[in-house]
Amino acid sequence: IDEKTLKREGVCAASLPTTMGVCAASLPTTMGVVAGMLVQNVLKYLLNFGTVSYYLGYNAMQDFFPTMSMKPNPQCSDHNCRKQQENYKVKM
Repeated sequence: IDEKTLKREGVCAASLPTTMGVCAASLPTTMGVVAGMLVQNVLKYLLNFGTVSYYLGYNAMQDFFPTMSMKPNPQCSDHNCRKQQENYKVKM
């Protein structure tokens, strides 16, 4: 979807005025919501309750939160990345 079709002239979160065509509240609001979800996930991990999400994503067009487990790339080109993977394997 072309993002230009999503923007509506004069429309901004919480009816705040736009500054140079950019809504002043959109980015901080989004960052606050994502931060809250991450904090909730950390609390679930630390307090050992619920299901911890290892990936946080959101598709606003479909109102969908994807769930997946991300794995390390064994063919990573970064030496430090591969070293950390080996250190983790030794721990486990």
